Amino acid sequence: MKCFFHEEKEAVGVCKSCQRGLCKECAVEVEKGIACKNQCEDDVKDINMISEYSLRMVKAGAVAGSIGRVGLVYTLLGSIVALGGLFLIFVLSQPISGLTAFLFGILLTAFGVRSLQEAKKVKGSSEQKAPMKKSVRTLLITLALLAAFGIASVPIRTAYKWYVVLPRQQKQIMNGYRLLQQERFDEALSTFDLMLKKDPEDISAIMGKAAVYTKKKEYDKALAIYDKLLKNNPSYEFILDAKAALLQMQGKDDEALALYDKALAEHPESCNLM
Repeated sequence: MKCFFHEEKEAVGVCKSCQRGLCKECAVEVEKGIACKNQCEDDVKDINMISEYSLRMVKAGAVAGSIGRVGLVYTLLGSIVALGGLFLIFVLSQPISGLTAFLFGILLTAFGVRSLQEAKKVKGSSEQKAPMKKSVRTLLITLALLAAFGIASVPIRTAYKWYVVLPRQQKQIMNGYRLLQQERFDEALSTFDLMLKKDPEDISAIMGKAAVYTKKKEYDKALAIYDKLLKNNPSYEFILDAKAALLQMQGKDDEALALYDKALAEHPESCNLM
């Protein structure tokens, strides 16, 4: 290739702007290329500036897109968790678990919204690192708050159980047995069933149901309850005593006596079995 301005000379390069061949005398070095001397220097600088700006925008768009996707996921996830917390509080009557889930969901949502806001602010390479650092910092703060709340919720859960849940359960048990004494059997069963929906392992409610069936002379149902309880707790004194008494009501004295003997052998100090 010959020089555009000196046809007798070999070209050493091509102008980045006009694409003409240039010899050493006609070429001037510009950052990332050469240009026609005293003609295309400014044009090449403008081309370089446009290229650099475009590259920054591509990188910024990638960073913004990544932050935006993370923000969207956290926003949606946080909203679902927060709604689940409200469901636990108002539908399943589990205020502590529900409040924990609700606050966790709010924190996730806040982190997601913050990430979406930061994604919109990214415009150039000089701004790419700052939003990412802010997002990471926000996430760390969110996790720290969650950990602090989780630790603090332990004594709160314990206090709630002892001062709210247990007194409420005791009141329901007393109400169930009051209905039983008044021979309002269906209402008593409904009360015990309601308690068992909240806690299927509530031994007081289970024994209450057995007592209702006994009063209604539905002995088979009562025995089925006692047998199920004894399967998991074969040495449970009060269940052995209740089953033996029920067998005695049915005139099955031999079976009842054998059960009393078994209970006394396992609990010789018990006054209930004397």
